[in-house]
Amino acid sequence: MRCGATPVLEAVSGLGTVYTFSVVRQSGVPPFKGMLPYVLALVDLDEGPG
Repeated sequence: MRCGATPVLEAVSGLGTVYTFSVVRQSGVPPFKGMLPYVLALVDLDEGPG
């Protein structure tokens, strides 16, 4: 993937609140076809916004 952003990795506890999620099993977008299935989720981490 080439979104132009610089990846930023930050250690977090892994704890938070999951509000919703979806398992993606089909994709018509070529870069994602090799990543199936994958999960999209809306999560508030306990550490707060980054």
